[in-house]
This record gives sequence, C-alpha cells and structure tokens, in this order.
Amino acid sequence: MEITVAEWGDFDDFYRKYDSTVNLDLSAKKDTICRIFDIFGYQYMSGYLDIGTLWTICNEAVPLTWMKYGPIIEEYKARGGYTKHVFEHFEYLAYEMSKMMAKTDPTFKMPSIFRSDEYYREFKRRKHPFESQ
Repeated sequence: MEITVAEWGDFDDFYRKYDSTVNLDLSAKKDTICRIFDIFGYQYMSGYLDIGTLWTICNEAVPLTWMKYGPIIEEYKARGGYTKHVFEHFEYLAYEMSKMMAKTDPTFKMPSIFRSDEYYREFKRRKHPFESQ
C-alpha cells in the first residue's frame, strides 16, 4: 500500500523523494513489486500462468501500478538509470490486463502510456528482449 499512496509531480520530484539514494525503503518496495509483476508477465507470456489466474491473484494492481510507475520507469530508461529492457514483461502484462479491464468495465479507458498493439504482438513473438528485433 505504501507505494500506491506515494505522490509526486514529475520525475524530478519523484527522484528527490523516492529514488533509492534518498528513500531506500520505498525504492526497495517499489522495485520488489515491479520485479514480481515482471516475473508474472514473463510467465504469462511463456504460457506458465494464464490470465485468469493472474487476474485472481492481483487483478487491477498490475495495470494500476504500471499506470503510476510506468512513466517513472520510462524516464529512468531515458536518463540511463535502467537498461531499455527493464520491466518489459511487467509492461506487457499490464497492457494485457488493461485490455481485460476495458472489456469488462465500460468506464475504464485504456491509458495513453501503452504502446501500439503491434509493439506488444512483436514483443510476445520474440519472447526474450535479447533476441533481435
């Protein structure tokens, strides 16, 4: 819950408040949750877990967490703080679960943080970020 109530205005504000150099506790909690969701995303994409099981385990937490932290993750990548493939499976799972939310809840709108359908189809096809694009 602690990572869901964290607030910031922009990346620099986030960095001043929550980067691991200033708030190791929250940073570790955020990193742990993101890595768990990344593992779930890889397992889903690889067929080890089905979307129904994942929905039962964590339902809206995956897409809502990506919506909150995805822009921060992307900015860390842009600034060289993360490699370009960090948390890609988390993003993929959040996208897939957001599509489920959009189908089951007419008030839910797909957020603009997600890339194109073609991007995610290609991502799933290659399976591993180290494979050529």
